[in-house]
Amino acid sequence: MKYALVNRFPALASRDFVLFLVGQFISVIGTWMQTTAFNLGRVLGPALAAPLLVLGGEGTVFLANGISFVFVIAGLLLARTSYQIPREALGEKSMRTDSAKG
Repeated sequence: MKYALVNRFPALASRDFVLFLVGQFISVIGTWMQTTAFNLGRVLGPALAAPLLVLGGEGTVFLANGISFVFVIAGLLLARTSYQIPREALGEKSMRTDSAKG
């Protein structure tokens, strides 16, 4: 029961994030695609990791997992939403200049 409760919150957040990315009109398709990708990852992940584990060891599997995160982060950075802040509004602000100012 605890496992179901703990895993329910990320599922709700994921569904809301998909709705944010694809919009209200195609939310059913976006949710379907996200669910399909999640379930395929649960099946294909271990199926692809097993031969990699046998051939290269744990370090190779860990490296492949890390590389997969690079693609996810790149996809999120390339995502176009209606809530993006224009670059002109940011001006010369950056994390480095903000932290230098205190």
